[in-house]
Amino acid sequence: MSDDEYEEPPHTITELDVITQNIKLVKFSFRDIIRYMIPWTYNRSINEERVEELYNTLSQTGLAPPWTFHVVHDSKNPSDMYYIIDGAHRAKAIYRYIEA
Repeated sequence: MSDDEYEEPPHTITELDVITQNIKLVKFSFRDIIRYMIPWTYNRSINEERVEELYNTLSQTGLAPPWTFHVVHDSKNPSDMYYIIDGAHRAKAIYRYIEA
């Protein structure tokens, strides 16, 4: 299959539980995290040493740890993007892992 024929699979974001109307437990794949999550504007600066530690954990084990992210999704916004409130270092380590 050539690159021209490649079609992105639909996201694999799965709702696991509804805690309240506005709080849900959702499962994302690594690729969905890269594709649909962006850091919230007001997050602190990324500490590259912490990202490197997290990346090394991923690289050494080859397993997806059960990391959690706190994100916000505006259902009134036509975008599918989720804003990372907590977990920007984890997301950057995942991005680095996927790109390696």
